[in-house]
Parts: sequence; C-alpha cells; structure tokens
Amino acid sequence: MPSAFSLIEVIVVVVLLGVIAGLAVPRLAGNESREQRERVRAIANLMSEAAFRHQVSGVTVSLRYEKDEEEGEIAFEELRSIDAEEVLPEREWQDARLANPATIEGLDIIAVIIEGIEQDEDDWRIAFVAGQSRQDVEIELAPEGEEQTRWVVELIPGESTARVRSPDEDRLDERDRVIDLDAEGIGDQAW
Repeated sequence: MPSAFSLIEVIVVVVLLGVIAGLAVPRLAGNESREQRERVRAIANLMSEAAFRHQVSGVTVSLRYEKDEEEGEIAFEELRSIDAEEVLPEREWQDARLANPATIEGLDIIAVIIEGIEQDEDDWRIAFVAGQSRQDVEIELAPEGEEQTRWVVELIPGESTARVRSPDEDRLDERDRVIDLDAEGIGDQAW
C-alpha cells in the first residue's frame, strides 16, 4: 500500500503553519516601531541625565544636534576649561563623561521648542547654564516618512526627569509642576 498524507493531516499542517505565521509576522513587523520607541526613550533618558547633572553638579551642560548625511545623534556635552592653570580659563564644549549619545536613526525631528520658541530642527543646542534655572524644552519626533505616529519628549523647568507623551496629551498642568520655592522668593515661608 503506497504511503501518503491523508487530507486531514495536510489540513492540520496548513492550519498550524497559518497560526505560527499569524503569531510571528506581527512580532517581526513590530520590531521597527519598538526600536523607534526605544530611541525616543533613550532621548528622554539623555535629557534627564543632562537635567540631573545640571541640577546636582552646577556645571553648564547642553544637548546638541547637527543633522548630517549619516545617522544623526543627540550628544550630551559639558562646558569645561581648556587650561585649569589660568585665572580666567578659556572654556569649550566637550562630550560629557559616561554619557552615550542618543541616535535618532529611523526618526525625524519635527520640532524643537525652547521656552515656546521653535528652533531649527536640523541644527540646535539646548544649554542648561550653571546657576540659572533650566528652560522649558520640547522635542517632537516621528518615524521617518510617517506623520501619523508622533512623540513629544518634554523637560519642564524644575523637573529632573524628561517625559514622553503623544502630541494629543496635554502638557503638565501648572499645579502638577515642581515649584522651586527659593526661585519664587518664598523659600523661608512655611508651606
């Protein structure tokens, strides 16, 4: 008697292959959007690191982006003295120690807004000056060539953690923000 697969065995195999394909394809297709969300989160983490160092160390720091033909990245820099021996040493921007730049491969910068003023999205520097309060910063990002999905990374003055939100979400209400009582001139009053 010749050996062959029965019709039921073939149907079972086809159904199983369909189920496996149905599970695998969305996971493989979703990798790109997952990577983009991770890059947005990395940008938020870099902004948080800059805010934390500015707040704790009292050093002037910045986030810098220059668009080039290759993959772009947002760098974290510190303003350091070139020659510490001089009375008034010359200073220059140098890459921050222990901080990796955040790549924006696969993302487009839609807008960079500092204190409500839109910046050139291809070339910008956000400086957090030592001894001064930090500016209100928003960076709006979208996947390359796609306008439907967008993220806004925002860093509010007084906060040490950047927040990722959709453009449809409201900004933090004034009541939800951290208030620096000393900066408001009421640090000696009971609260």
